Amino acid sequence: REILLLKRHTQELTGPRVYTQSELNSLMHAALGRAWDMYAGKVISDDPDYIGHLRLYYPAKYKGKTYIISGEIDCYNVATRTIYDFKLVSMAKAKRLEYDSIDYTRQLNGYAWLFRDGYLDPECTQKLSEHSTYEVHSLKLCVACRDFDIFQNSQDATTEIDIELHDIDETKRAYMLHLKKLVDWSDFPDDEIPYCSPEFRWEGKKTYPVFKKNKDGSIRKDARALPHTGNFQSEIEARQFILTREDASMLYYQERGGTPVKCESYCPLSGIVCKYLDTRRQLI
Repeated sequence: REILLLKRHTQELTGPRVYTQSELNSLMHAALGRAWDMYAGKVISDDPDYIGHLRLYYPAKYKGKTYIISGEIDCYNVATRTIYDFKLVSMAKAKRLEYDSIDYTRQLNGYAWLFRDGYLDPECTQKLSEHSTYEVHSLKLCVACRDFDIFQNSQDATTEIDIELHDIDETKRAYMLHLKKLVDWSDFPDDEIPYCSPEFRWEGKKTYPVFKKNKDGSIRKDARALPHTGNFQSEIEARQFILTREDASMLYYQERGGTPVKCESYCPLSGIVCKYLDTRRQLI
């Protein structure tokens, strides 16, 4: 839905505008992310064990037309057969990615598929597999935290996170199905194009972290979750943890996640062309 509506309504979304603080933060973080990507690429550029910034292409045919699917791989380790993707995120998201990395699972598995079937040129005349024996045995996120100085005592500034490597043919089918939807829905009226999936709305799994009240029993607005509670997947898990503590009366848990983060803070269509948030509120 986002892709199709952006193509139709680009002019409505351009021109002079006042950016919200959230949008300004997003632009700044995007610039920092590009800087981190360039830095990491520079570090590995002279190392023969790594291949950096490799763009691959794949021709997909549907309804008599050819569509080019393309992706640029940040880094490939020749010795370990590992694809790396560099991300600059907040400490909170880095911690969350350790148990919920669905945001990037499809992306990295798409790279693995392109490594097997992709071409080195947009015309799709030079297949990668014909020029090399590269295979993919594992996928990893190389995550750096932009707010490390604030939380430097709680976790490392950089970390590697394993991403599950799916069956290549299953990944290919998922991408072909996505392309099919884009083509089939391209003639639908705006209000008949199905809403984006929870994955594309960045609706992460719900968690139930545990927090501690102030000495006077009040609750801090910027309270941080107690260690090892940020990944609790249910209210029962949070309650059981609290019951084992001597200070149980001073502890409480909150429901986090499960909200369409992209719709609320990052999608330029939200509230202007796409009314998903209004529909969601009515359903709730």
